[in-house]
Amino acid sequence: MTRASLTWNSEACSSAFITTREGPVAVTVRDIALAAQVSAGTVSRVLNGHDNVDPRLTDRVRRAVEELGYQRATARRGGHARPHRSSTTEIGFLLTVPHISETELMAPFWAQILHGAETEAKRHNAHITYRSLVREDLRPGRLRRLVAGLRLNVALLVGPAHADVVQVLAEVVPVLVLVDHAAPGLDVDAVVSDGVEGARTAVEHLIAAGHRDIAWIGGPLDPGGIKSAVYSIEARATGYRNALAYAGIPIRPELLESASLTAPSAFDATVRLLASRAPFTAIYCANDDTALGAMNALQEAGFVVPRDVSIAGFDDNRTVHTQPALTTVRVHKEAIGTEATRRAMQRLANPELPTVTAVIPVKLVPRASVAPPRERSR
Repeated sequence: MTRASLTWNSEACSSAFITTREGPVAVTVRDIALAAQVSAGTVSRVLNGHDNVDPRLTDRVRRAVEELGYQRATARRGGHARPHRSSTTEIGFLLTVPHISETELMAPFWAQILHGAETEAKRHNAHITYRSLVREDLRPGRLRRLVAGLRLNVALLVGPAHADVVQVLAEVVPVLVLVDHAAPGLDVDAVVSDGVEGARTAVEHLIAAGHRDIAWIGGPLDPGGIKSAVYSIEARATGYRNALAYAGIPIRPELLESASLTAPSAFDATVRLLASRAPFTAIYCANDDTALGAMNALQEAGFVVPRDVSIAGFDDNRTVHTQPALTTVRVHKEAIGTEATRRAMQRLANPELPTVTAVIPVKLVPRASVAPPRERSR
């Protein structure tokens, strides 16, 4: 996959045609990039008249254009290219969280990431447009039209997204950075929190308190029911498994539950754990909303946290809503937004930078929801 390609709009599309005996054949920006041995982002910048491209690369792109017979659709139709906009960089903060309802999209977690992105954008004279992408927006054709209408220089794709969505955005926006998500195997920059280390530290905190029967409530699963469908939650699940393995504690499938990362779904998952009668003295939850739902279910069933069951979460979002105060892993959310915007501006200035996944450190915050187990098991 390429990092970027020609901005898709009615005046400048991402492919042209040459004619053969078999009829018209599409010549894409990707074809030019391969022929010139440069990134599609560089091709896009040359075709759009940017002057901050190495002259040697510019010459290679132009030669490839001539050899392949690429011609913009506007030239064939006798149209005129749209003039360049002002020097202000347009950044789209595109939030996609397909596993929860649209009404819960701009939760505190995402709002703080947006704040960090906006603060950094101001330093670069850039403007951020926020847009939530609900399920119907993620269909390729609709997504192309929607993003083309925003006329973005940069897209920050925030939250979990299918590879097809990443592919479309990489083709229609010059610069794409994934935020709180990564796409291994795809040539796209990403900024994530250290889910593996954070979860490992939190579960080790439970183990140090004396817990051995530690349940896990994670996120939605991929088809097949093994791996989390959300990249960041799978990282946290890996941390949970690592902590148990390092302590020599077997992973017990009967203590593993999935939820949609909301409090109501975690409430139901906890009810299922209790109904299974599998012994546990602690629950590690994939995020704070999940921890809140688990607490509510335990309290409704007559259990006292942490006297009967200890609880820990991830994100440090919901501590003011829990009683007792929640032990959790603090994610530096504004730093994620700041780093994503900084990386995007670097990529915009230099499309040939190597692709990176930046990992933002996290911190365990012990509070009152964890205590030594009263008994060996519930």
